[in-house]
Amino acid sequence: KTGKTVVLPTEAQWEYACRAGSKTRFSFGDKNDDLGDYAWYGGNSMDKDKGARMPHAVGQKKPNAWGLYDMHGNAWEWCADFDGPYVGAGADPTVPKDGSLRVLRGGSWYGTPRYCRSADRGRSNPDGRIGGLGFRVAVVSAGVDLP
Repeated sequence: KTGKTVVLPTEAQWEYACRAGSKTRFSFGDKNDDLGDYAWYGGNSMDKDKGARMPHAVGQKKPNAWGLYDMHGNAWEWCADFDGPYVGAGADPTVPKDGSLRVLRGGSWYGTPRYCRSADRGRSNPDGRIGGLGFRVAVVSAGVDLP
């Protein structure tokens, strides 16, 4: 629609965007008690009209320091990486280039605060059908070579 190239972010790119310069458990600090200001998760995602926990429209909670909404909770977000151990260090460590499970980040509307931490990682089979999954795309800058 925009004519721009978009991709799923790598796991490292996702975490960098989520943290927004922070080094704490969440982009806003370490306290679980503050999570409800920034995220939909199991403790606050009840829809009173429907009588069930569920995802909510994006942008209803506070954004992180870089203005990104819903990095914690609401929906687990697919990453481009396959599940496996990090190799190396630095801003963009390498991960397996293939496999059967892809990495999920962010936690969801049905999870506990632990799963909404900036560093928490989930995994799932991309062919599977479970609730609470979504995605966020990254725009590729002109002149950047994709792997």
